[in-house]
Order: sequence, then C-alpha cells, then structure tokens
Amino acid sequence: MIASVLEKKLAGAAHPIQHYGILRLVMYLIAITHIGVAPFIQTFMLERKERIPAAKLTDAVIENLCRRRMQGMLAIMALSQATAIYGLILMFLTHAIGDFYFLSAIALAAIVFFFPRPAQWEAWVLENTSKAV
Repeated sequence: MIASVLEKKLAGAAHPIQHYGILRLVMYLIAITHIGVAPFIQTFMLERKERIPAAKLTDAVIENLCRRRMQGMLAIMALSQATAIYGLILMFLTHAIGDFYFLSAIALAAIVFFFPRPAQWEAWVLENTSKAV
C-alpha cells in the first residue's frame, strides 16, 4: 500500500533512470550476498558451542553469551532488511515498483527463515546455562 502511494507521488517527480540494468544487477547481487552471508553469521556467531566449565559460568559470562546472541541476530535482521531497502532505492530511482515488491518479499522470507523460534531460543539458553547446575 505504501509503495503504491509512493508510486503515485513519484509519477509527477523527476524522470526515472532509463538504462538501469547495471544498477539493478548490482543491487540484486548485493541483496543476494547479504542473504547468503546470514547463514554464516548464524553458524559462526550463534551456533558455536561454548566450552565453559561450571566453575567459570558466572552471571557476567551468561550475560556475554546472551549479548553475543542478540548482536548476531541483529546483524542477520539488518542484512535481511537491507534487501528491502535496496528495492526501495531501485523504486525511487527507476520507478519500477516490481523490484521493491520482489526484494521486500525476499527480505520477509529471510527474516522468517533466519529468526529463531522460541523453542530454539529456549534450547540455546538451557544448553549454555545447564552447565552451572
């Protein structure tokens, strides 16, 4: 809905870029790269197993683990949402609303796919805090 309102407002604005094939290709490649990097962030930052002895598992260590988990999730969400922003940039420059819708759909799918379910969060917390018991 917002995109269609913006499209109507852009109709009277400056003329769109006529030959935007290279720009479009670059934006799509960057978007695909961002989505492709997300699994590596998830693997290396979030799913790395910590080998912390129970004696060293303090509140500060648990807080650090949770902070790293949140930072990794924020990085993945930012990369996913950047994909929709590239579509928005293409829409503003070329008035091609299809790029915006397509890249927004990819961003939404990436967010749904990469955001951990509550069961995954609980398993991660139990896995990293059960060593203290």
